[in-house]
Formats: sequence, C-alpha cells, structure tokens
Amino acid sequence: MADWISEGKGSPSLVTERERENWEKVYWALKEANKTDSYFYRRAKQIIETGVDPGLPPLRLGWPD
Repeated sequence: MADWISEGKGSPSLVTERERENWEKVYWALKEANKTDSYFYRRAKQIIETGVDPGLPPLRLGWPD
C-alpha cells in the first residue's frame, strides 16, 4: 500500500502506512478483548477502513458546574 500524508492533530488527517498498521493492532486487540464499544475501537476501525484519522474528540476543560 502507498503511504498517506500525515497532517495536523485533533482534526481529520491522513495516516502513514506505519500508523495504519499500528492502529490495526489496536483494532484487533480491542476486538479480541470485546471492547468494541470504546472510542478507540471506532477510531481504529475508521483508520484501517479509510486511511483517515478522525482525531480525538474535543476535550472539556475546567470543572463541572
């Protein structure tokens, strides 16, 4: 497979082949552990299917009201 160009963090970006291979390991480890309801499982699945990293969800900073 061809390498993809890696761009910024926190927003959708294309991943390199090495990153894709690493996310595939994450995907299978979470699947085998039956953790398919986690954000990282869904993120890994999207990366290996599309080659695009959706990034991390926005973080809530500060204390709850």
